[in-house]
This record gives sequence, structure tokens and C-alpha cells, in this order.
Amino acid sequence: MILLFITNIPKFVYSQNPFEPYFGIGLSAGVTNYVGDLNPTMNYKFSQFAWGGHFSLVFSKHLSARLTFLDGEVTADDLKSRDIVANARGLNFRSSITEVGGQVVYSLFGKQGGFLARANYSPYFFAGLAIFTFNPQANINGNWVDLQPLGTEGQQLHNSNYPAAYSLTAISIPFGIGFDYRLLTNIDVGVEFGYRKTFTSYLDDVSGNYPDEVLLRTNEGNLAADLSDRTFNHSARSGTPRGDGANDSYFYTNFHITYYFYWTIFGGRFSGSKHSGDCWAFPQ
Repeated sequence: MILLFITNIPKFVYSQNPFEPYFGIGLSAGVTNYVGDLNPTMNYKFSQFAWGGHFSLVFSKHLSARLTFLDGEVTADDLKSRDIVANARGLNFRSSITEVGGQVVYSLFGKQGGFLARANYSPYFFAGLAIFTFNPQANINGNWVDLQPLGTEGQQLHNSNYPAAYSLTAISIPFGIGFDYRLLTNIDVGVEFGYRKTFTSYLDDVSGNYPDEVLLRTNEGNLAADLSDRTFNHSARSGTPRGDGANDSYFYTNFHITYYFYWTIFGGRFSGSKHSGDCWAFPQ
């Protein structure tokens, strides 16, 4: 259904504005990072490799729509912090990020009459909506342990004094800036910085207060209690802040390459890089 909708957008757009829409498909590679309790100042020393893909429809001189995919990881460690309070807390985590989203892109210089007439340099802005999955883990004695099932802030105690278990699927709002350079007739290369505002505070498994250690250890076991409170001698008091409760965010800085092609609105033919008139037309 989504593909059917996208492929019929050009017919509507052309009826409103005689601009011949075209498509782009591409790959990206770069780094992810996050802002949250364990990395409040967006420190790049915690950056991790990530990669992605995109499929774009350029439907007017300045506007395009794109579907995106992102696969990466975010991580941080209190013991590597210069903040003495965070250092004493001693928490660490890593979390995979797998994201699928859609955005609207505004190109500042515009694309005149199709990709053959697009600008050589094109700064742009984008914003949209995405859904992503994550899975915070902590390292203890060299082993990575899933944190969400342990309920490190009392989620598994099923007690009204503690929050409910959080979902490992969440919504984010991607927005950011980028810059494309026309390398070849059909190919652009570029850079992009994209910020993701999320609606979860548990990307790092840290949000609220310390639970009662004895209650957690009795009901959920030693591992849950040990990973909940990693201060010296497990000295954190029940009910004192473990996190600040604010929603986390993550971002993706990347280099990307995009290949453009026509999908003509007259007859539904594909068009590629060699010319037949303006393009290489494939028969139906």
C-alpha cells in the first residue's frame, strides 16, 4: 500500500505543478550518539558506528519526501565521566537502535526541472516521524546483560510505588540539516546531522529513583540489585534520584550517497542514467 501511494504521488503533483518528479535511492554511514542521564552533554567520545539507507521522492523544486532506515548503537559509561556525582553512580549501558521513519526535506537552493537540472550544491533541512526499537544492556564482569527484564528501578515488583515496565519500541521525531554535492549526472554525495527527540526516558535504563535494595534483591535476585545500584558498597538510599526523569534523545551524523532516476508519469516507465532525449527510457 505504501509503495502504491508513493508511486501515485507524481501524477497528483504534476497535475498541480508541471515539475517532473524523480526518485533517489541511497546508503549512509556514520556515527550515533545519545543525550541522557549517562551522557548529558552529548560527548562524542561515546560515538558508535552506524549505517542506514533511504528512498526519496523529489516532487517539487524545493521539497522531497523520503523513507529512511537506521541501524546503530548508543553507549555511555559513568566511570568515564568527569562529573564526580556521575562517576560515583558507576552505571554503564549500551543499546542497539533500529529505526524506520519518514521525513519531509526542504532543499534551500532547489532542484529546477528534474535531477538533470538540480543544483551542484544543495543545503537542506528535514523533519519527520520514526519508530525505533532499543535494548539497554549493562556490562558486569565482562558480560552484557539485558536490563529491561530485571526492572532495575522496581518495574518488575508490580508495586504502585514503582513505575511500570517500559516498552522497547518507541517513537522519535527526527530533524536536522544536511548538505548535498552533485558528483555525477545521477549521483549526489553529502553529509547530514540528524537529531532524534524521543518519548522514552529509558534508552539507557535510567530514569527515576533507586528502589528498595532489599525488596529488589529478595524478589528479583542479586543481579537485578547489583545492576540497579553500582555505587560503592551499594550505598544509594531507596527513593533517591538515579536519573533525572527527562526523555532521552539520540542522533546520527553521516556521509551518504544517492543515485537518482526518473519514474516517468507518462506510461510508468523507468528512466536511468543514459540519455534518450533527457533520459534512458525502458519499455513497459
